[in-house]
Amino acid sequence: MTYEIDQIVKRVLHKLGQLKKVNIISNLNYSVDLKNQLEQAFFIEEKAILDTGEKEIDVWIPELTCKQLMSVYQGLPVDALSEIVIEALLKGYKIVVLKASVELLNIQAVRTPFINRYFEALGILEQSGLNIKEKMDDDNLEPVLKAGRRIDQSQEVVSKCVDLNQKVLTESQLIHYLGQNIEVVNVNSNAIITPSAQDFLRQNPIRLNRK
Repeated sequence: MTYEIDQIVKRVLHKLGQLKKVNIISNLNYSVDLKNQLEQAFFIEEKAILDTGEKEIDVWIPELTCKQLMSVYQGLPVDALSEIVIEALLKGYKIVVLKASVELLNIQAVRTPFINRYFEALGILEQSGLNIKEKMDDDNLEPVLKAGRRIDQSQEVVSKCVDLNQKVLTESQLIHYLGQNIEVVNVNSNAIITPSAQDFLRQNPIRLNRK
């Protein structure tokens, strides 16, 4: 029920142009971490098939191996993911994937004709709508821990405070922060707190601070 309320709030914000919408594909395997990042940054719609009427909506995929990339380039799918990417690019969608989830060859690798074909394929796919991101857009970032983060030899020390620059705070985010022993969540003065998040704040030892 609380998840449904959060989705309603995000849908309204999307309609108002304040939150970007993205699509994910229901039969692909997204990691829990990636799905959490996407849920915190965007309004997500999960689809079994792609509708040709929503070409302006980014389609996020969980990964892209060299084998999948080459199969997409050749138009010969080897699995469900490559089949979906081929379909999406043919329909004019933009496919988005994090660079950390892409199996990329070293650009300084010895250039054989086959390796050259790989880089040719990568270039053509990027021109056709494949977008490999270093990280999510600056206005859609996973909340960053400021000031309190430092590396001390091999040990990371994190403060008990998290600075959130997103437009919406949900219960799932607060559950995540509580598990990390975060005590204070700083949000922008105009940030929207979903009803389930407000209930969670009242019932748990985590404090909200508007900047």
